[in-house]
Amino acid sequence: MDKNKYITKHRRIQIINIKLRPKESQLPQRYVELIDSIFSQKISINTYSDKYTRIQSLYGKQTDIIHGELVNFTKLNPDLPSYDTESNELKMVEFDTKIGPNAKTCEYFFVPKYHKFVLIHNARISINQIVKFLEKSSLEVLNDNEGIDITIEKSSESIERIINSQAQYIKVSLSYSNNANNDAWAAALDEEYRSNGVREVEAIYKSDKANLIDISKTQTIKGNVELSQSNGYVVANVIENDKIVQINTNDHPRIEKISFINDIVQSVLDKVNEIFG
Repeated sequence: MDKNKYITKHRRIQIINIKLRPKESQLPQRYVELIDSIFSQKISINTYSDKYTRIQSLYGKQTDIIHGELVNFTKLNPDLPSYDTESNELKMVEFDTKIGPNAKTCEYFFVPKYHKFVLIHNARISINQIVKFLEKSSLEVLNDNEGIDITIEKSSESIERIINSQAQYIKVSLSYSNNANNDAWAAALDEEYRSNGVREVEAIYKSDKANLIDISKTQTIKGNVELSQSNGYVVANVIENDKIVQINTNDHPRIEKISFINDIVQSVLDKVNEIFG
């Protein structure tokens, strides 16, 4: 008997928000088509130096969660010489350009209903390379009237820390939203931006030394900070323990814990439903 089959396993996950535009494209089936097209067309994207990334496998198209593996590999240039460590010489060597050496893989999960792309934290392929892959590969399969914005979800703790502080300086950067689950005021701002064709928001708020910004009592700023959790980032100089502290939410990605015995796919789906449902 394999005792490991009955041991509870624990993982930490990170979440990427994929946002199609216009609004008419924000349908679960369209998101399924997007990921499936990238996979079926075998699109490889140069994501770092001589490293390329591709979707290696895809399962669950007819279910609530797509999953599979991403692969990252080295793409050799046949026009460049190779180094012979024995003779200490550069030599031209023939090799099969279809082979990508130094390959490494990582699991991915995608929930079309909430357009969330999920990775295991500290996967063998960096999340920044995966974001670059998703952005560039999507552009190769989108319709002419479509666009895409992709952001890494930020931690609730960093957002709350900013909202509950007084600040000297706040910079909020937002990209196109897809009507996420926000509180009333953030939802109202979100609807105003989307209904009036606003794709990006860059806002800077500054105080004087005598009158700091109380973010929790300033609805517009508070709403923008909340929207940034899934749709951008915030840099804020806040006062903590009588000192100025800078918080950059790009440094605080959302990391969630999951537990499972055998079915990690269901565990990821349950966690995404719990957060965004």
